[in-house]
Amino acid sequence: MHHGRLAVAVAVIGMACGGDPDGSSSIADDCASYCQKMPACGETPGADCQAACVTLASGYNPAYWDAFTACYVAATPCDNKTDDTCSGTAFTGLMRRPIDDEFRTQCLAMESRCSIVCHPGEPDLDACGFTVIYSQDALTSAEACLAGDCASVCSCLTSTLHY
Repeated sequence: MHHGRLAVAVAVIGMACGGDPDGSSSIADDCASYCQKMPACGETPGADCQAACVTLASGYNPAYWDAFTACYVAATPCDNKTDDTCSGTAFTGLMRRPIDDEFRTQCLAMESRCSIVCHPGEPDLDACGFTVIYSQDALTSAEACLAGDCASVCSCLTSTLHY
C-alpha cells in the first residue's frame, strides 16, 4: 500500500530504529538511525533531519513508528521506495482503537456537512480512514479541526496530521 504524501513526509524528514533497555525504541534513537540510513537508500537528509524527525514522529502511533523504523533500518538493499514499502508494512499490523472509530465518525460527518473530501482521488490520503498510524494525542488535536469551519478544515488536518 502506497501512502502518498505520508511516505514523502516520512522520507523528507527522516526516522529509524534504536532501543531503550526495556526493548522499546526511543524517538530520538529512531530518528538518528533513520537519518544515518537515508544516504544508503538514495535520499539526502536535511541539516535538521534529526529535529524535524522527532517533531513528526511524536504524532505517530508508537506501534506504527516502531514497525516503520525497524523495517527501514533493516532494509537491504534499500532505495527511495523503501519508505513506501515500510509504511505499508507498518500500517498492515495495526489494530483499530476506539479513538480511530470516534475520529472516523466525526470525519465522515464533517465531509458530509462541508461537502468536501480533503484529498479527492487520493485514497492513500484518506484522513478519515488511516487514523491508526497517528497517536491518540494527534487525533485528539485533529478532532478540533473537524469541528471548524469548512473553508479551513482540510488545511487544519494537513497541518495537524502532517499528511
